[in-house]
Parts: sequence; C-alpha cells; structure tokens
Amino acid sequence: MKEYKSLLSDKKKAEKKALELLSKSKIYKDFMQRNSQFAGLLGMPSAGGVAQTEGLQTRSMVEEALRQRVGNNPESRRPVSQLMDNAQQEFSKYKDKLPNMSTMSDEPDFKPNPMKGKTFLHRLELGANIQFQKTSQYFPSSTEIALQAAYKLHRKSSAGLGASYTLGIGTGWNHIRFSHQGIGLRSFLDWKLKGSFYVYGGAEAKYISTIRNGNDLKAWNNWKPSALLGISKKYKINAKLKGNIQLLYDFMAKQQMPLSSPIILRLGYTK
Repeated sequence: MKEYKSLLSDKKKAEKKALELLSKSKIYKDFMQRNSQFAGLLGMPSAGGVAQTEGLQTRSMVEEALRQRVGNNPESRRPVSQLMDNAQQEFSKYKDKLPNMSTMSDEPDFKPNPMKGKTFLHRLELGANIQFQKTSQYFPSSTEIALQAAYKLHRKSSAGLGASYTLGIGTGWNHIRFSHQGIGLRSFLDWKLKGSFYVYGGAEAKYISTIRNGNDLKAWNNWKPSALLGISKKYKINAKLKGNIQLLYDFMAKQQMPLSSPIILRLGYTK
C-alpha cells in the first residue's frame, strides 16, 4: 500500500512503474521490436527489460539549457524576445484573415461542393414525367409526356431543361380519339427542402393548338406560358432509377385561354 501511495504522489515513479508493467506484456514487446525507431528512442532491449527514458529531453531540461546559453542578463535575452515578437506578428497576420474568429470553435462551417470533382456528364440526370389533364370528372382529355435533363449544381440543387409532347385522347369514355395537341418547352430549378422533399420552380411555354405543319409553331399567340411553383417528393426505385411526384401550382393558368386547372400533378423518374 505504501508503494502505491508513493506512486500516486510521484509522477515519475508512476511513469516508470507503468513502463515496467508494459515491458512485461508480450504485445508491447512485439510492437516495440517491430517499430525499431521507437525501440531505439526509448532504449528498449530486444529481449525485454525496463525501458530507459534518460535520453529524452524534458521541459525543465530545455528551460535549463536556454538559461545556461542566454543567461539572466536582459541584453542577452533580447534576441530571443525579438524572435518571439516576430513569430507573434506572423501569427497575427494569419489571425487577421479570419477577423470573426476568437476561438477554434468559431471556425467557419465550410463544406466543399462534392460536385466539383465530377465531370459534366456525371453531373447530368436524365429523366421523364407524365401529366394528365381532365375535361370531366372521370376522363383525362390529354396526356403530356416530357423528357428532361438536369444538371447538378450542388448536392442539394439542380437546374435543367426539358421538352414535352401533348397527346389528345378524346373527350369521354365513349369518344376516345388520339390527336396531336401540342408541344412544350420547359426550364426548372429544384432545391432540397428536407429529407426527400424539394422545392420546385419552373417556367414553361406550351403550344396548345393542333399542329398541322411547322408554320403553326410560328404563331406566338398560340403559345401558352406557365409559371410553376410547388413541392417535389423523390424516392428510390432501384439502384439506378429514382422516382418523383410533383404537386405544382400554375400562377398563369387563369390568365390563359382555354382555361385549365392551376393544380398540376406529375409522376416521373430520373436516371
């Protein structure tokens, strides 16, 4: 008990005792023998024994060496003080670059963009979606199919372009007729809101008249603009495909003819 009490009161004895106990461990011996640099530094014998640390300099030894070289004379200490002042000035220059930091806990929360290391093609996401428009309670009068390409700006956002084709499918269950009802151009931007939910915004233009020939597309009064804003839910289908559901509101729907519902529901996927 007296020995252990003395170890608790004397740090040097405790360190020596710890090294002595470690030197008896086979795992410690094998480690020190494999790392010859540590073994030479600590004076470890190849066959065991107590490690010797007399060759290592302690803080008190360094302070004593400086005292012997420099002395207590203020004139002789002046060069050392000058070196310390220069070091402090250099440190201050780096500190001034971050004026709002007072401690390391104030370090700016900077996160690099993970997309910067990817090529243009690896940042592209190809996809498609489908949308139905109704003229009655039960029957969708047209189906709008769109293809799009999105470019990943960041891990949370992307922007893209797309094109759509509107296929007419009749006016009721007893009158099913397929017809070309128009084409459209799209631009969009989405931003991750939380989890798998995204804020979606887009500007679109749709040619809503029946297309007879290419000259019909030049009639700008037949193009219907749309300004969309809504929520998108993304989910994983498999390792390569991701699905999405979009619930959008068209702010220009009531200003255009023919009138259509401002609420838009789209189903799609991206690859």
